[in-house]
Amino acid sequence: MLVDPTGLAVAAQRIVEALGELAAVDPVHPPLGADPASLGAAGRLSTAGTILAATFAEQAMGLVLTAEQLVRVGGGFTLVDESNASNINAVVAAAAAVSNALAATGG
Repeated sequence: MLVDPTGLAVAAQRIVEALGELAAVDPVHPPLGADPASLGAAGRLSTAGTILAATFAEQAMGLVLTAEQLVRVGGGFTLVDESNASNINAVVAAAAAVSNALAATGG
């Protein structure tokens, strides 16, 4: 499996940057007039805007958690890659030692 830990970190950073660019908005919609229809519409729009803002905040939190998970996953792959490289080097060194020992004994 080929994984790019740096790419995962970059993706996480892009998510964080995009969330930082979002502006908080006031979901309250003022009535366009003093008549009952305008007041009722403003109330409905404000209620819908409040629900939309709450849903948006939940989605943004999900993206924050996704960014954090991408960083953790990338770090995990980096640790595994480093461990694998170390283990491979140990096996190569052991094989070289055995080969040298055999060569020294004429075997």
